Amino acid sequence: MANNSTSSSGQYEVSNARVLIVDDSRIIRVALKKILKDEFVVDEAEDGADALRKLGNELQYDLIITDLEMPNLNGFALIEKLRHHHDHEFRHVPILIITSDELNDVNKKALQEGATDYIVKPFKSDDVLKSIYALLRFAEQHKQEYLDAGNLDQDGHVDRLTGLGNLSHFHLRGTQELAFAKRHNKKLAVALIHFDGFKIHQKHLGAKLAYQLIRQTGKFIVDSARTEDTVARIREDRFGVILSMCNLLEAKAMVDRLMKRVHETTFRIGDKTIDFTVSIGVCSPNIAQFDDFKQVFEHAEIMLEQAISRGGDTAVLGEGGKAAHLRVDSLEAAMNLSVNNLTLLAKEAPENIEHYLPTILEKLVPVVALSARHHRLATEGFVEKIRTQLKQQGEKE
Repeated sequence: MANNSTSSSGQYEVSNARVLIVDDSRIIRVALKKILKDEFVVDEAEDGADALRKLGNELQYDLIITDLEMPNLNGFALIEKLRHHHDHEFRHVPILIITSDELNDVNKKALQEGATDYIVKPFKSDDVLKSIYALLRFAEQHKQEYLDAGNLDQDGHVDRLTGLGNLSHFHLRGTQELAFAKRHNKKLAVALIHFDGFKIHQKHLGAKLAYQLIRQTGKFIVDSARTEDTVARIREDRFGVILSMCNLLEAKAMVDRLMKRVHETTFRIGDKTIDFTVSIGVCSPNIAQFDDFKQVFEHAEIMLEQAISRGGDTAVLGEGGKAAHLRVDSLEAAMNLSVNNLTLLAKEAPENIEHYLPTILEKLVPVVALSARHHRLATEGFVEKIRTQLKQQGEKE
């Protein structure tokens, strides 16, 4: 592994880091190696299978750069094998994917499955180097925390019941994740998960069995989250998840997995059959507006309290303390919806916005027109048709 040290200011200095470039194109490997060779120790692999052979039984690299489309073993399969490896270092090594486009569905899928970030062809030397140095420092921070885990309990950062981090650890990781997201203009989501009716379960089952339910819930959450996410037990009946580089729709995928798991699970203790539910609040803020993770956490708490107030066994997702699927009951509310909220409403509760669709469409037409001109798409006639129909409808009304 790299020779890393920590300066007195707390910033991690990374030198002699080893980088593995995985791509079936020799031209791409040469281009990247030219950028990196003066800064890092660089090695190459022709595809995912070749990369795994080089990795062997010991992680020899501090960062991996990989293409997604390759013969023998593609980038997706390589990411999956690393993120499900039994060794902690394999599961958390930074992985940069190579793409010829900005964030699209393919790149998004790779990020959801465990890639850390992406770089765009043609490569700009400064951008590539900045990304790598930032990721290496971030990875070193995570590694140091893991190595110190044996001392975390006495330092007050580990929950003894579940082995997860506690509230203090959650805020520490949240502060780091928010800083990383702001530096790289990435998304961030925070989910808070409440075990519904814990006091009732505790009364009927006794503390020992009730806490078994809490421990099992923690395992469900870890299994539902991604390897790069932070899961913590933040109070007696509540958990938190920090979802790195994750927007509201991507966070919903984790929420759906967890809800499905909980709904399908029944505990049998002696002659008793026990069902349980959870309430979930998720906040995906505009990170440019926040300098303190505590603010993000408070907005997630607002979402959670709304879920609990609806009777539990539900999830409320939102941005900046405003639920994404609250009823839209005015033209002003319709015009103030964000794109994420509109997308969620269209998927989850279309009846809430159907009455205001002409207004919403009128709001989106300039964006569609600009996109058409920018990308030279043949949609200008379609845009004009929408404008005409909206004008005619307004005249009728």
